[in-house]
Amino acid sequence: MPEKPSIFDCGVQLPSGRVRCRYRGCRRLCASWLGLIIHMRKCHGVSADEVSWSDIKEG
Repeated sequence: MPEKPSIFDCGVQLPSGRVRCRYRGCRRLCASWLGLIIHMRKCHGVSADEVSWSDIKEG
């Protein structure tokens, strides 16, 4: 089974604060990381469970 993509592999934050989707060549702009997750679920069929959250550091 392939390793889960990191949430930071799926998007990149722009200087404006918006997030650009990079999943499979998609370049859609989202307002936030939450917006990226919602976009990935609706447009790419990728649920939050299918993405690795290990890059995110707690507080």
